[in-house]
Amino acid sequence: MDSDEGVELAQTLERTITQSAPDVAGPVRVADASPAGADATEYSVSASRLVPLDSPDPDLASIYVPVPVTGHVTMTNDGTATTQLDPIEDSAATEARAWARNLLATGAVAGVTATATAHGPPVRPTHELVEDENGRRIVRRTGFSLR
Repeated sequence: MDSDEGVELAQTLERTITQSAPDVAGPVRVADASPAGADATEYSVSASRLVPLDSPDPDLASIYVPVPVTGHVTMTNDGTATTQLDPIEDSAATEARAWARNLLATGAVAGVTATATAHGPPVRPTHELVEDENGRRIVRRTGFSLR
């Protein structure tokens, strides 16, 4: 498979996966591919499920946190696909919400004013809110801070 075919396959798999459930988002990474019968291929993939922040603050209500998950996509030669992604455990969703609230409170998300008391030098934003095609604002990493 040349690089153009690989890009096209990745885009097809991402569309298939993100359309499989309303809480699924990319980027999609393919870890492995293996034959699944005479006319199908099974792909081991990773993607993200979106966890709502569930903030009582209306300005933060439409923010989602991506939580990595793994799964499988079986694609037949005619383009029919079956997707199975792992669910998110409650403890992982709770942890993701706490992590995102901390990012928002400390000013680590670009464009969001810090609400927590800062000690030391100001925190440089390491994340941003990216709006997807469904209008959801998703927390995405843009860099790292050494503080």
